[in-house]
Amino acid sequence: MRDRVIVIAERDTNIRHLAARTLRRHGYAVVEAATAKAALAAIRQSSPGLLILDLSLPPTGGAV
Repeated sequence: MRDRVIVIAERDTNIRHLAARTLRRHGYAVVEAATAKAALAAIRQSSPGLLILDLSLPPTGGAV
């Protein structure tokens, strides 16, 4: 089921929630992260099949 897990790493709350809600409606398990640190933790914990990434995530400015 790993391929059904998606991590959304997006600092804009509205965009993140909209994407997550849409993907959940289509049957995906979604993990949301607002920072690079949270995104890395989510990736390690959930081993997602897909990562949707905001390249300018704080605090690293995308350099993870």
